[in-house]
Amino acid sequence: MKITDIRYIRVEGTVDRPIGIDDGRGLVPADNDPAFAARPFKPLPWAVDGPDGTRPIANTFVVVETDEGISGTATQTLRETCEFIERRLKPWMIGRDPRKTEENWDFLFRLCGGRRLGPASLLDSAMWDIRGKIDGVPVYELLGGPGKDRIRPYAGTAGRRFSLENVRTLGVELVEAGFSAQKWYPPYCPGHGADSREKNLELMRALRKTVGEDVEIMFDAHQGWTREYAVEMAERMRPIRPRWLEEPVMCDDIAGYKAVRDAAGGFPIAGSEAYSNRWQFESMLRADAVDVLQPEAGGITELMRVAKLTADHGKQMAVHCGYTPILHVVAALPESICPYYEYLVNWHEYGEWFYREKHPAVDGWIELPEGPGLGLTLDDNRIERRVEVTF
Repeated sequence: MKITDIRYIRVEGTVDRPIGIDDGRGLVPADNDPAFAARPFKPLPWAVDGPDGTRPIANTFVVVETDEGISGTATQTLRETCEFIERRLKPWMIGRDPRKTEENWDFLFRLCGGRRLGPASLLDSAMWDIRGKIDGVPVYELLGGPGKDRIRPYAGTAGRRFSLENVRTLGVELVEAGFSAQKWYPPYCPGHGADSREKNLELMRALRKTVGEDVEIMFDAHQGWTREYAVEMAERMRPIRPRWLEEPVMCDDIAGYKAVRDAAGGFPIAGSEAYSNRWQFESMLRADAVDVLQPEAGGITELMRVAKLTADHGKQMAVHCGYTPILHVVAALPESICPYYEYLVNWHEYGEWFYREKHPAVDGWIELPEGPGLGLTLDDNRIERRVEVTF
């Protein structure tokens, strides 16, 4: 079997009802500058409904074709990613056997210099899709799974403002929907003034009181705190008992991660979605700086290598948000290694809009995806226009 072509399909449609409310943002590292931190909030353009409650939606999908008529599809991506594949990767992938996922990944990894792995990851996922279709099984079975009977999502609140009002409304709604864990984004950092620590802690205490002691709560600082600030926050957060504190400092500040972990006094520290290869995580593990590894939602092959590294060090892994390919990785691994799938409650339905196969969280659980392959097909009933993208 040989790869004969790599195509890019843009589909367009209309979200026919209001879904998601974008009313806030998480921290970014530059928020430590007071002027930048004071900038007005602007909702993402694609997240704004029109007067009639609808909004346009468009996604681009990468399709890997073979000489045996079996194709593989990965999750949606951006035009610039497709252009990178077309110009840098495709010329070298034509003629290769898509079943040789390990060999192909090592080649793609080196072709990208171990960085900017998103385009290579799409091709890797599409090739796993082909392998699953050949064998007639879901990809997670090829990965050694299933490692669990169903998938436990945690409710990520990205896009929602971490405020007392939202804690008392959305926080309660998520508990009632069956989610056993929630992740929120502290909105304050040194750039917001001397009282910013106490403002964050007030929100965290309110969340714990609102959802109760049995719900796990996570906090994601999104690399927005300085080392000193993060250490003090970790010390003062102990009574709140977070499931983890995520990305408290800049991703490459390994010593900072270690200092925060020491200050936490036992609750886990997680990071970092800025990393996507095993050697980056190995540096964090050697320093004993994290408890939960959070690789960027990259290629299935590399994620499984990170999972082995995670298991070898007695840690846990929680992959940064993704869609169908990531569900298969989570499904393949035992809960002791990978206990959660990151489910963005504000954006999940939007992200799966063009998928025929949906993966909603029902009563706090997601059923295992059905194959063969990734089980990702486009829903023609939601596609108003389909375009072959060329460069």
